[in-house]
Amino acid sequence: MAANYEQAKAMVNACKSHGVLLQEGYMMRFHGAHQR
Repeated sequence: MAANYEQAKAMVNACKSHGVLLQEGYMMRFHGAHQR
């Protein structure tokens, strides 16, 4: 999601300041461990 630490930290800070969750979920929607 980010190329370096500075970009990642900026993403985290932006999400915190707007009250939203930041997550990476690439292909995890279909992963067996995440299905009911």
